[in-house]
Amino acid sequence: MRQLIINNVSIISPDTKKAKYQEFKEGINLVIGDRKDGNFIGKSSLLRSIFHTLGADSKYNKSDWEKEGPYIYLLDFTYNNKSYIMMRKQELFKLFENGKMLFSVINRENLADELSKVFLDRIYLLNYEKQYSLAHPAYSYVLNYIEQTEIKLCEFKNFNSLTSFPSTYYNDLLYELVGSNNKEYNDIVLELKQKEDSINNLNEKENYLNKVLEEISKSTESELSTDDMEVLKASLNNFEKEYSVFTENANKLKKELYKAYSLKSELEVLVNEIKKSIKKNTTINNKILSDHICPTCHTDLEDSKGYFVNSNNIENYKFQLIDLEKDLGNLEREILLKKEKYELNITEMKKLEEKIFKGKNNVKDHLTYIGLRQLKNNVYQESINIQTTKLTIENSIKEIKRKITKYKKDRRTADEFYVRTLTEKAFKYSIRIPSLDKIKRISDKFRSDGNEIMLTSVTWLTSLLETKYKFNKNSTIYPLVYDNPNNANFDESNDSKIFKLIFDSLPSGGQIITSSVGFDDELFNLYQINIITLDNDKYSLLNNKDYEICSRILNNLV
Repeated sequence: MRQLIINNVSIISPDTKKAKYQEFKEGINLVIGDRKDGNFIGKSSLLRSIFHTLGADSKYNKSDWEKEGPYIYLLDFTYNNKSYIMMRKQELFKLFENGKMLFSVINRENLADELSKVFLDRIYLLNYEKQYSLAHPAYSYVLNYIEQTEIKLCEFKNFNSLTSFPSTYYNDLLYELVGSNNKEYNDIVLELKQKEDSINNLNEKENYLNKVLEEISKSTESELSTDDMEVLKASLNNFEKEYSVFTENANKLKKELYKAYSLKSELEVLVNEIKKSIKKNTTINNKILSDHICPTCHTDLEDSKGYFVNSNNIENYKFQLIDLEKDLGNLEREILLKKEKYELNITEMKKLEEKIFKGKNNVKDHLTYIGLRQLKNNVYQESINIQTTKLTIENSIKEIKRKITKYKKDRRTADEFYVRTLTEKAFKYSIRIPSLDKIKRISDKFRSDGNEIMLTSVTWLTSLLETKYKFNKNSTIYPLVYDNPNNANFDESNDSKIFKLIFDSLPSGGQIITSSVGFDDELFNLYQINIITLDNDKYSLLNNKDYEICSRILNNLV
C-alpha cells in the first residue's frame, strides 16, 4: 500500500500578513495546549486544514475563522516516495510536484479526477440519476478524520458537502473503501438492474398484447368492404401516432418528477441539518446565560463573545432556513403540477385505448374479421419476439449473478475480518458496545453506551481502517487526523484508553496527527510521540514570523 505522509502545513492570510507554519513527522504527532489555556488556540483549525487542503470541506466556523479574509492553504506531503505541495484558496486547487504544477482546477469533479491519477484511488457511488460516478475526494478520507464538534457514530458528518450523493451511499462507500466493491462490480450491479427492468418492461408489453388479443376475440367476425378496410387502417395508424405522443409525454414527465423528488430529498436533508444547528446553538446560549460557563470545556467565560457568536449563527441559520423552506415550497408546488399533468396524460391514454378497442359503431366496431386477422398475426409474432428477447436477457442475468456471487463471497470475508477486529478491540480496551453479537456486516450500524460515544467511534473507524489495509492493498494509506478525540469524554479514565487505541492503530510507516488539551506523557512512555505545543494566545494561531516562512514557500510555486 502507498503511504501519504504530511510534512508541513501553511495557513496564510494575505490581508493581515499573518500565517501559521507547522511541521509534522512520520509516526505519532500530538498537538497540545495546557489544560488551563489550551482551548481556542487553533488546534482544531490546524488539523482541519489538512484534509481541507486535499479537497474536503472542513467544518470551519466561517464567521469566525475567515473574518480576516479567505486563507491560502499549502500542504507539503510525501506520497509513493515523491514530494508534492497542494495549494487551496476557496474553490481553487493546484498540485505541484518538485515545484512543477501538475494541475489547476476549480470544481470537485475535476479535482476528484486529477487526484485519482496521483493517488490511484477512485470511489464510485450511485448518484441521483441512478448512475455510478466518481465521488469527490472527501469520501476517500471519511475513515481518517474526526471532527470534535460532530461526533456521529456510524455516520459520516465530519465534512461539509457530503450530500452530493443520495443518503443510500453509506453501504456502497464502506465496501468501496475496504476493497469489496470496484468499478466492475458497480457496473455489473447497474447492468443487472437495467436488465431486470427490461424483463419487467417486456412482461408489461406481453400483458398488454394479451389484452389486445382478448379484445380481438370479442369483436365481430363480419367482413369489411374495401372502403371499410381503408378506414380501419387509417384509424389504427392514427391510434399508433396518438398513443406514441402520450407515451413520450409520460416518459418525459416521469423523468422530470424523479429529478424533482431527488432535489426535494436533498433540500429536506439541508433543512433538518439547519434546524438541528439552530437548536444546538440555542441550547448553548441558554447554558451560557445561566451558568457563564463554556458548555464545551467547562471554563469560566471572560466575556459574552461566545454568546453573541452563537446568536449570530442562529440568526444566519434562520435566514438560510427561510430561503430553503421557500425553495422547498416552490418545489413541492412544481411536483404537484407535474403529477397532475402526468395523471391527466395517463387518463387520456386510457380514453384512447377504450376508443380503439371498445368503441361501438365505428367502422363496424373497428374490429372485424378481415382487418383483425392481419393484426392478430402481428400480435402473435410480436409475442414470439418478446419471448426470444426475454430468454436472451434471462441468460445474461444468470451470468451476471454468477459474477456478483464472487463479490459477495469477498464481502463476507471482509465482514468476518471486520467483526472479529471490532470485537477484539472492544475486549482489549474494555469498550462497551451494546448488542455487539448482532453485528454481522461492515454495513451494520450500532450504538454507543452512554459517555463512550467518541471511544466507540474511534473503535469503529480504526476497525474499518484495519479491514481496508487487509483487503484493499492497492489503496492509499492516509494519515489518521483525529481532532481532540477525548473532547466528548465525561469519564477521564477514557482519555488513556482512547489515545492508546489511536496510537496502537498506527500502520507500519504511517502517520497519526491528533490533539488534546493537556497530556500526561508518562502514561504513554511506550510510544514515540512528537509533541507539538501551541503557545500562542487565544484566537491567534496565525503570526507575523511564520508569514515570512509561508510566503517563501508560496513564492516558489507561483
